Amino acid sequence: MDETTDPYCMFQNMDYTDFVICETEDMKFYHFMWEEIRDSIPYTNGYMKIKDVIMGMENAFQSYEKEMLELDK
Repeated sequence: MDETTDPYCMFQNMDYTDFVICETEDMKFYHFMWEEIRDSIPYTNGYMKIKDVIMGMENAFQSYEKEMLELDK
């Protein structure tokens, strides 16, 4: 892998101590996860903070072209 294919490279030279990569098929439950984290004791007492959330979808452009532009027909 190089820096264009390695998902961890985007975090180099940034001021992070930890990061997480989540996979989900249900965005509602993904949102609920973040709400639970925000309501947790470590977060509300300032023991941790969420610095950035970077979202992406695998092959999103293909889904867009297929579903919105109907280019697969």
